[in-house]
Amino acid sequence: MSGDAPRGGKPLTLTVNREDADAARVIGLRREVTLGSGPSLGELIHELSEKVTEALPSIPAAGPGTIVYIPTGDRTLEMLVGCGWELHDDAPYGLEAFDLPAGPVATVHHVGPYERLPFAHAVIHSWLRTRGVKDVGVHWEVYQDPPRQGAPLEADVFYRILGAGEAGRG
Repeated sequence: MSGDAPRGGKPLTLTVNREDADAARVIGLRREVTLGSGPSLGELIHELSEKVTEALPSIPAAGPGTIVYIPTGDRTLEMLVGCGWELHDDAPYGLEAFDLPAGPVATVHHVGPYERLPFAHAVIHSWLRTRGVKDVGVHWEVYQDPPRQGAPLEADVFYRILGAGEAGRG
């Protein structure tokens, strides 16, 4: 499934792929978020990213920047902002660990401004809806190396989806 650009933007083409993801561990800072209340997601991501970045120089085996979203209600979610963690030890330096589940995912590779990243999520939602595929509620973004000045952001967006024989969330 591809999508066109949001209003007023340069046309984008995003293709959703179905892949099998390996389990992975992420470490970072977790925050409960009520959508439409308090700071925006972008503001929270920036705040938490700065705190994680302060700890990164002393963290060996830190992987790419990762944000995990775990819905907890209609308008609430838990958000973990951090990085991949190749070791399976406890999270260091006051950070928390979260294990991303292995299994099938719907994924999109986004290249462009951060402001257009929600469009990648919308394309996946549309893909899920048109195919009758259910997600398990956990989705995440993995960021490539920090972009160079003037270079576009690169991020992979993943939604863990139900595989054959798995029961839906309720």
